[in-house]
Amino acid sequence: MKQTYMNFPNTVEVHTKTITTSAAGQRKASFGLNSTIKVRVQSGSGSRTTTGYIAEVDSYMVIFSHEDKALVTHDNRLKNLKDRDGVVIEAGPLEIRDVEKKLGVSGKINHLIARVAKVIEGSDDD
Repeated sequence: MKQTYMNFPNTVEVHTKTITTSAAGQRKASFGLNSTIKVRVQSGSGSRTTTGYIAEVDSYMVIFSHEDKALVTHDNRLKNLKDRDGVVIEAGPLEIRDVEKKLGVSGKINHLIARVAKVIEGSDDD
């Protein structure tokens, strides 16, 4: 049970990064499912093409409980962002671009707000 005044109606899968090194010394990152956690999602911004080949992708504001702060790192990826009925809002993968810690009245971390955006390069495994 999350000890917070906020409700977390959405769910998201957190995939952690693992780097493997081949015999030739090449490093490859892969992402494996760590856990599925409850979050709160708010819209961030829509996608648009600004100039030429430069494009901005959809982003979301994802609010995490303080209990899940160890999972909110720039190395992790998010997949299958779902609403309260289990309908997928965004399949992903999503990367964490920015993390902001919010303090409660006690002075301790109450929740974290992360701006996440769809990964636009790499394979489906990214």
